[in-house]
Amino acid sequence: MGKQGNDKSLGFMLHPTLAVGTEGTPLGILDMQIWTREEAEESEEVYIKKKEAKTRTIEEKESIKWIKSYNSTCEFENQLEGEIHFVNVCDREGDMFKLFNEYANSKYKYTSDLLVRACQNMNIEEENKHLWDYVTVQPEAGEVKIQVPRREGKKARETTLIVRYCEVTIMLPKTLPKLKPILEKRKIKLEKSLRVLTERINEESNGKTESEKKKLMKESEINITDNDAHKMQQRNGEINPSYSTTIAVDTRNDIIITSFQVNEKDNDEAALIPAIQGSRENTGRAHDVTTHDSGFYSIRNLEKLHFLNQFALMPDKRFEADMNAGEFARVNFKYDKEKNCYICPMSKTLEYTSSFHDKNGRLRF
Repeated sequence: MGKQGNDKSLGFMLHPTLAVGTEGTPLGILDMQIWTREEAEESEEVYIKKKEAKTRTIEEKESIKWIKSYNSTCEFENQLEGEIHFVNVCDREGDMFKLFNEYANSKYKYTSDLLVRACQNMNIEEENKHLWDYVTVQPEAGEVKIQVPRREGKKARETTLIVRYCEVTIMLPKTLPKLKPILEKRKIKLEKSLRVLTERINEESNGKTESEKKKLMKESEINITDNDAHKMQQRNGEINPSYSTTIAVDTRNDIIITSFQVNEKDNDEAALIPAIQGSRENTGRAHDVTTHDSGFYSIRNLEKLHFLNQFALMPDKRFEADMNAGEFARVNFKYDKEKNCYICPMSKTLEYTSSFHDKNGRLRF
């Protein structure tokens, strides 16, 4: 947990996006962002932090919550294929150029609208004025009577709200030019990452159905900092960008004879043959015997090893599973050929329903 707004209590910061019908009926939560704040620093450090905030990117600020909230609204509208139109409503904290820029350059087919309570008297192109001055001189479009609730020192009352509206063009904030070099570098990284991700998706989409392609596009990810790194769970349970490598070692001389990175979509099984072929190429000869752990075991690899005339030693995954299964090991299930079923150690019948070959060529039931 971290510090709250008053710096006197601990807790979590929560920013939900609540869907509400046109009649005011709550429909559900579209997005939920949770984070914690660091403890309050000394006054001098706070001043430095505020000064540096002008040069930080939006991703490094809490303000990113408004952009994430808006994008989540757009995602829901696109899932519904535009059948329901959303308006994302923000309070004064959401009055920032970057949010309006996100709306103006939306990546979605169906774009949700924005309604933001004004807080910044922004520079606009119209007559070289500021926003509030320009809107004030616009003709009245109507009046709305509203009830102002009671608050400390003031009674509840009814007041009249004058409505004025106009179209304006917001000018680029003065602080953004300082960020231009940073944003240009980020843009180059994003464009490169998008090209690499598109190439991967196109390559993996060959032979797949349209629904499988859509699922692949939705689930595909790429590390922007390093396109070759992919997510892996660490020993401490955290998931971080990492590399998965396969290494072949000559145990007689204790030297590495080949090493390479394993593709994100592959596993140890897919890395076995490239490791053997790479070590043969680097040493200039075939190996008398190779040893591998059970992660490399598969029927397909056994067939390839036979084709390469390579003698190998590796434990059978099924044998390991049987050792851990105890009474319910595979060997303790009896097959009834006439009825095409198995009898388990508890004398229960396991009937055949279906079968298929997995991605490694193994027959599954």
